Amino acid sequence: MLFSKIMTEITMNAIGMFVDLTLHLAPKKQIKKFEINSDQIPSVGVSYEGWEYREVESQDCGFTHRYFYYPGPSRDAPTFIFLHGLIFDGRNFINTKTLGDKWQLIAYDFPESTNAYRGDMNDFRFLLDDFLDTLKIDTIFLCGVSFGGGIAARYAASHARRVKALILVSTFIMNALPSDRIKSRQLARILLKQPDYKLYWLLGKILSRSFRKRNNPLADARELVRIKNLDWYRQVIKAITTCEGPEDAVQIKCPVLNLYGLKDRTVSLKSARSIQRFIPQSKFEIINNGSHAMMYLQGELLSEKIRSFCDKVI
Repeated sequence: MLFSKIMTEITMNAIGMFVDLTLHLAPKKQIKKFEINSDQIPSVGVSYEGWEYREVESQDCGFTHRYFYYPGPSRDAPTFIFLHGLIFDGRNFINTKTLGDKWQLIAYDFPESTNAYRGDMNDFRFLLDDFLDTLKIDTIFLCGVSFGGGIAARYAASHARRVKALILVSTFIMNALPSDRIKSRQLARILLKQPDYKLYWLLGKILSRSFRKRNNPLADARELVRIKNLDWYRQVIKAITTCEGPEDAVQIKCPVLNLYGLKDRTVSLKSARSIQRFIPQSKFEIINNGSHAMMYLQGELLSEKIRSFCDKVI
């Protein structure tokens, strides 16, 4: 155990030196070049393939919440809440609208910058509580993708009555091992000290390479990608260091469906499968041609998987 910890720290220190060296290349005068699709910010009141982009102000906290809404069969229909990850926003879920024949659909857009952010995973839980209370939504079906899966797991763990079913897509249990926590803290130490222009440059490089073509399963989702306010990335990086993934997972009592795409280059099959170790009642299903963006690229297929699972547990 001690040897493993030492080797993890040595590896992360080496990575930190490499990142510092690489970021010396970042040009101060080219920040705008890397604001990929910066003009793609959703506009309130505009319809996106039947989803209306809305905002609502909390009377309790004064926060302005923004979200995509797809109407269900009635105002009394149950509500499905979708949570995006680090890179995408609520548009990631626009191809799940076939679920609208049974549920009211809400794809929540986490604010890119807000005074609610303190660098803690519970900040997201607080925002969701305030949002749902503002709209007077009591119980929900909850779906989280990638980092949004970690937020969804934290929320389900602390809201056993409110969450009726949990869908985890392209995600894993964060900080599942002691070495994971060391890595997340070291990564935060390396990245959070960097000035904004260097982070913009690094994000631009990473995203450009991650979504370029050459048989890339993510290439068709490039239209969803844009560099957000850096406060969002700093919040996520800090929050991951506070994540108690295993402790959250063992407290989840609702039915859980875990969907993983075989072409996912971001989350490993081993990591995705480990969810069952912490949540024994979860059902694991593989999507053969699924990538990390399969919620968008194969939304109709995943919707049917979700519908079939939820119909059995309701």
